[in-house]
Amino acid sequence: GTEGRIVFSVYNYNPITLYTSEGMECFDIKNPHYVQEPLIRAVVQDLQGYGKCEINSIEATPTNWVMDRILGIY
Repeated sequence: GTEGRIVFSVYNYNPITLYTSEGMECFDIKNPHYVQEPLIRAVVQDLQGYGKCEINSIEATPTNWVMDRILGIY
């Protein structure tokens, strides 16, 4: 943007870095060990017939669009 820049990783756990006119600031925010586990559990339970996964491919489309734009520079 016009006020600064943010740098973050998508597939690993590097710190988030914020660059502004004030300087650089790093945020080391740790993800849970199994960050994908709740979604995987919901999908498996839905497939087994005793749960309902609240996320579907239509709802995931905006996230996929954003990821494509972010990773498109690579």
